[in-house]
Amino acid sequence: MKQTPIVLFTLFFLFSCGDFLGTSKKVSKLTGGITQAPGIEPLPEPEPPTLKEQVQALTGNQLWLDSKNEGSLRTDENCSILAAEGDNVGCWLDLSGQGHHLVQDKNNNKPDYQSEGIYFDGNDFLIDEDGGDYINGSTAFEIFAVVKSDEINSDRAFWDTENRDQQDDVPSFRYDKKGWLNGCDQCLKLGVKTNQGASASESGSYLQTLNSHLVNASWNSGSYPKIYDHGVESVSTNPINVSGEIVGATRVMIGDGTKKAWKGNISEVLYYNRQLSVEERAIVVQYLQEKWNL
Repeated sequence: MKQTPIVLFTLFFLFSCGDFLGTSKKVSKLTGGITQAPGIEPLPEPEPPTLKEQVQALTGNQLWLDSKNEGSLRTDENCSILAAEGDNVGCWLDLSGQGHHLVQDKNNNKPDYQSEGIYFDGNDFLIDEDGGDYINGSTAFEIFAVVKSDEINSDRAFWDTENRDQQDDVPSFRYDKKGWLNGCDQCLKLGVKTNQGASASESGSYLQTLNSHLVNASWNSGSYPKIYDHGVESVSTNPINVSGEIVGATRVMIGDGTKKAWKGNISEVLYYNRQLSVEERAIVVQYLQEKWNL
């Protein structure tokens, strides 16, 4: 078909204007799917989330005790009077948002606020009398704790969920001198009790230390209780897989349990009502290691 003079003139005009304005030779810059106009700086990339923000984003957190958060430490069981370094601690506020605060109304059993954490002298403990409500019925859990013991070759406990009864069953976590039938020396022990059975795990030997110590424990229905030392799983025995829902928890105690009360510092504790993924666990471990210089 023949092009009319008007059509040819129009095409010539458009191409000429395009070349004159330079638009036909420019390539649009795309930033995040938005066309970037010439002469305007691109939008800055958003900052990646910090480790703390990544930990805060994890679901299932039921308890978060952090001794570096000064506002969370109170001298009285009513959680009203701010504690200063050197004071006794009558309340450790839960930072998870769940309101699972731990308290102590007896002055002789109140731990001390120190720079490295909350110091427990072997008689001190903090307790949530209603803690069993968020422990029982769970089919999984994950615990992290940064502790520092005054002694090794110890049987002292830093976490338990019932009164001291010499049994490692409902979620309990402690140092263990010898292990079951001398199965380990100076190890860690974790117990779980469900409506279908019970199981206990022991770590490898000689993990007890006088230095700050990052310990971690997890369990999921159908598996055995797992113990981690600075993020690395450690098992010395052949623990039994156990299924079901946790039963028997009557409270949550920090600094007491099973056989003997803890003697040393407890700096930070996190509890989740689910088992974290490998990637999630690594985030929490890295966060605690960097924070406490471990």
